[in-house]
Amino acid sequence: MFAKSKLWVGVSVILALLASLFISVMQPQAAQASHYRGTFATVEYHAPSGPNAAEVHITATGLTAKNRSGGFYGVSVYRSIDGVPTAVDGCSGLVAQTDVQDNGNPLFEITTNTWTITDCFSTPGDYTFESQDCCRISNIENTINGEIQFEAKISIDGVNDSASPTYNAGYMYNIAYEVGLNYSTNLGGLGQDNTSVTYALVTNEDLVLGGYGASRVPCSNLNLTTGAYQINSTHCTGDETISAAFGGGQKFYALKVRATDASGQYATRDVLLNFDTTTNQAPVFTSVPAASDFTVTPGTTSTVQFCAEDPDDDVVGFTFSPTRAWITASDVTAVDPATTPNTYCVSFTLAPPLGTEDAFNFEVSAFDDDNAFVRSASNIFSFQAGAVLPDPEVVTTQPQVSMGPSVTSISPNQILVGASKEVKITGIYLDRATKLIVRGILITIKSNTNSEIVFEMPAQLLEGFADIAFETPNGNLTWLGALHFLPNNNSQAKQYISTFAGDKAGLTSKMRVTIAAWVKKLPQDANITCQGSTSGSKVTLFDKRLASNRAKNVCVEAKKQRSDLIYSIELNPSSATKNSARHVWMIQN
Repeated sequence: MFAKSKLWVGVSVILALLASLFISVMQPQAAQASHYRGTFATVEYHAPSGPNAAEVHITATGLTAKNRSGGFYGVSVYRSIDGVPTAVDGCSGLVAQTDVQDNGNPLFEITTNTWTITDCFSTPGDYTFESQDCCRISNIENTINGEIQFEAKISIDGVNDSASPTYNAGYMYNIAYEVGLNYSTNLGGLGQDNTSVTYALVTNEDLVLGGYGASRVPCSNLNLTTGAYQINSTHCTGDETISAAFGGGQKFYALKVRATDASGQYATRDVLLNFDTTTNQAPVFTSVPAASDFTVTPGTTSTVQFCAEDPDDDVVGFTFSPTRAWITASDVTAVDPATTPNTYCVSFTLAPPLGTEDAFNFEVSAFDDDNAFVRSASNIFSFQAGAVLPDPEVVTTQPQVSMGPSVTSISPNQILVGASKEVKITGIYLDRATKLIVRGILITIKSNTNSEIVFEMPAQLLEGFADIAFETPNGNLTWLGALHFLPNNNSQAKQYISTFAGDKAGLTSKMRVTIAAWVKKLPQDANITCQGSTSGSKVTLFDKRLASNRAKNVCVEAKKQRSDLIYSIELNPSSATKNSARHVWMIQN
């Protein structure tokens, strides 16, 4: 998204302060970790009808540790222009209308945020919706700590309704480590009108579009067609072993997946896997309904019953997902006369009204009440009421729309500040690449083939994320947040978050969300400086005025968010580099 005359805005904070802030919110609590354990969302577009304007409805679900509250920042909206996600201004309803918490799950609190967004969908195209919340727990094995994010993309034509894929299977639970660990689940995604989807792991570790993911979990495999996810020794590669990956005490792994339908609409799902050694045994189902009981005729009522017992004779409870207004659960009751161990049962009344056309993967889980490490067992059924689930083996692939450059990996994707590093980008149609821009710097390409670009990244002084852009005869490409510069204990680096803007002094909704997220973490009566910085072979008067006005607007917005802040404005036009750019840094003094 880099261009010669574009303006960027960033946030910078002293590392010591940042560390202390995150430590204060991410300490583990007993057997439960804080803070965020997962997210998923649904996005639906409703075309204008009569007096009703076009609307996008978003429902986001976030899972936090017990007794920890959750909730997302405002939504950011982007429209694809020439394949590049570009911020959309003028939207109404970017702040969540509702924030509802469900405390009924034994493993986490469930917070649901909803939005109704209007006033910015008059132009047809692909629209991406993104929101973030703070914070991931510390000590995750396969990713850095940081915020958590949901993201979805839908196609809007102004006439037809559309929707992102949905995740209809339930939540992931604690996983007990054992030498013969063999864990499996199904991610349960469905496209619009119950169509099939394809799956992909999200391995970007940035906080912009395309993140926030994690590297592959050891000894695991995701079936890209069915959504089945497995962890066992048959999937170990290289020097991976079950014991090294998951043994030796409590370990956390992040897992993020994208489900994409045939038209390119997608939604992400993010979960945290919690492994630990425990003597606690999982409940066992003693009776479940027949699979045919979940093919229900709309307008009729039926009842199904699940029963389970726990080998440790713990009390058993039940959860189910997804929820529907016409699926109701009874109270959980112990079988009388008592059994050894005790048996617990729950009944579900299924009453889809006439006209229902719904199909989904219905998951019922039984969990125990062990205080140290809750265990569970799950059953998944194909629920069909006036609709049919697709055959997961029959997948329609998304058609190729262009033969432009695309990227599949970057290595390394993390670099310590203060150190130069050779970086390799892999993909297709990368040959004859020119004008390689990384973090606003024109970089010399060392070698280049159809499938590879190699360059030397100069040492950086600031922590944070970097976008990469380059041009080829096959088309141009921008990769948001491709590189992450990490703090070096021997440096005085500062962190910032860079957000794309235009050549205007006003702030976009994305910038306001970024500023709000940052100032929330500052101590009381913090002193900040908003520094407008220009750079380029020639610094114009326009550059200076724009950078100065943007710096003022950034600090004013921060003051609106936190009235206790003390701020000052500076202009630093002397940081000339070869290519032109303008920045604003927010610095905590």
